[in-house]
Amino acid sequence: ELKRNYDLQNTLVQVSTQMGHSTSTKEALEIMSDQMHQIDLEFIIGILDAHKPRMTVEFLSMQNKGLKAAEKLTGIPVIGYQFIISDWPFTDIFEEKKVIFHDNTFDLVHQLMPQIPAALLKQAYRLATVSVEVPVAFIPLFVNEKAVGAIAIWGPRLRQINIDILKLFSSQVASTLENTKRYESEKQINEELSRSKAFVTALNTVATTLSETMDLDIFINSLSETFLELGFGTFLALVDDDEQSATLQYGSHVHP
Repeated sequence: ELKRNYDLQNTLVQVSTQMGHSTSTKEALEIMSDQMHQIDLEFIIGILDAHKPRMTVEFLSMQNKGLKAAEKLTGIPVIGYQFIISDWPFTDIFEEKKVIFHDNTFDLVHQLMPQIPAALLKQAYRLATVSVEVPVAFIPLFVNEKAVGAIAIWGPRLRQINIDILKLFSSQVASTLENTKRYESEKQINEELSRSKAFVTALNTVATTLSETMDLDIFINSLSETFLELGFGTFLALVDDDEQSATLQYGSHVHP
């Protein structure tokens, strides 16, 4: 048991180190998934909604054809599934910061998804090639004392003795995910600012052309070329003399 605990600790340290080098949330979780598989562990991560009392499943390390068949059987896709956090076990793990350790995943999953009959859920387990009698640890994710989500880790090698190590690991996972999400948010903001600046520049270019020429063809060419460079199609219609209708003079579209 002590050797197994030591091996688990070493593996999780390596996972944390490799995840820390990632700037992408998806990449970080895929790194974690690959490393955890080497020690026969699977995991699922849910992220708390910042505005509503719910948590959404963001990542599942287990991906196989059997899982797809199980999702089809139950009619419930795992990724994107939402839990109401006012129900157990979330009241325990978030309000009391408790780690829930159970000797099998089935009881916990059935508690979280009561709309699935037990017999149907067991059939889904068989399709997904998941053993019912596999221990699981359900751990909250906190960043600066703020709950951001939860992670469930399960596998045949998991033991109650591993809880302290898993709590420390989950803290590192939470920090990594917070950093990658912040990086992705800042990157998105910068990209949107860049697009806005390019759009304003394009409008200025078209306005300058319009002020310098009365030739409609030159103006249309400038309009089309400027906006195509930004990935926009354009349509130009002129109002008819009766001011009740308009005639399309030009149109362009972006090829996919």
